[in-house]
Formats: sequence, structure tokens, C-alpha cells
Amino acid sequence: MSSYHYFGNKGERIPDDVEELVVHPLIHEIPAHACSNFEQLSRVHFNGTSLRAIEECAFDGCVSLLEIEIPPSVAVIGDSAFMECEALTRVRFHEDGLLTTIGNWAFQKCSSLAEVSILCSVETIQKGTFSYCELLARVFFQEGLKTIDRDVFASCVQLETVDIPRSLELLGSGAFYRCTSLQEVNFDEENLRVIGKHAFMQCFKSCKQSTFLPLLSVLNRTHSATAIL
Repeated sequence: MSSYHYFGNKGERIPDDVEELVVHPLIHEIPAHACSNFEQLSRVHFNGTSLRAIEECAFDGCVSLLEIEIPPSVAVIGDSAFMECEALTRVRFHEDGLLTTIGNWAFQKCSSLAEVSILCSVETIQKGTFSYCELLARVFFQEGLKTIDRDVFASCVQLETVDIPRSLELLGSGAFYRCTSLQEVNFDEENLRVIGKHAFMQCFKSCKQSTFLPLLSVLNRTHSATAIL
């Protein structure tokens, strides 16, 4: 396996045929498009606790990448950072991590990803982040999350149950659009202020009837968009 040690020097370019990437412990960011469409890259090792950001499209289209462990020091995952990593089966976030924002389409079309746990430090999941993750069956949220933006889980056709944290305030348009296996949505409607248009469109053919009651309660209380289904 060809391996490359990345030091982040000015003008440094990572070979596009690398299979294993080892990131130096003092690196603060993985720049935009650093490994975009590196089709042979299967493993990335982040060492140390200096990394603060994985910029946009840093690893998009890395179709052989199998798993990724996000260091606890990372605060931001940029737009499309891991989009279309088709072989990615596991994303690990550290429990004591500093991550606050997961960018637009960051894990879109990661078609082998089956499970994800969102840290309590994450306040916003931006639009389309996990959309078209066709094997995603389990999502675990923790208290602290305030916004699930539009289309975040759109077309996650294996997703069956969602437990929304009490801290959530905004559920964006199309957030769970075409999650055709969704059977149950559980949440406390006290803090949820907005449910966007078509948030659950094409979802509830086999859903438990009791799921509708808290949704309707939120709509009546907040005067949110009525066309959620």
C-alpha cells in the first residue's frame, strides 16, 4: 500500500494515487480539495489534537475510503467534505469533541454508511448533509442540536425511527423527504419552533398514526408550514 505523510507545507501537493494518508500532528486544517477524487485512497490517519477544520471537498469522491475518525479538536467539517465516499461504512466522532457545524452535503451519497451518532457539541447540521445515504438506518442525536437544515436526511430510504432531541428548534424543509421506511418520529414539541415545508413528504405510508399527533401540535402552536407531508 502506498502511503504519504502530509506536513501541510506551502505548495505541498498530495499524490493522487496515494492509498493511505498520514496527517502530521501539528496540521491545523485539511485544505479544500486536498484529496478530491483520490479513487485509491482507503485510509486516513489524523494524529494529534491540532486539527481544527476539514475544509470543503477535502475528501469528496474518495470512493475507496472505508472509515474515518474525526479528531476531537475538529470544530468544522466543510461543505461536501466527504461527499460521494461510496465505500465509507463508519464515521466516528469523539464524545468529547469540539465539532459544532457539519457543512452542506458533507456526507451526501455515502451510500454504504449505515449508522451515525451526532455529538452533543453539534448545534447545526446544514442542508443535505446525509441525503441519499441509502443504507443509513440508524441516527443517534444528543441534546444540544438546534437546527436540522433542509434536506439533511432526504432519500435515506432505510431510516425507520428518529428520536429528535428536546433541544431542537428548527426542522428544515424536506429534512426527511422520501424516507420511505420511516415508521416512527419521537420528540418533545416544547422547544421546536418551526417544521419546514414537506419535512416528511413521502414518509408516512407505513408510519404509526401516533406520530402525527406531536407534529400537528407543533404546527398549531407555531403556525409553521402546513404542507409537511
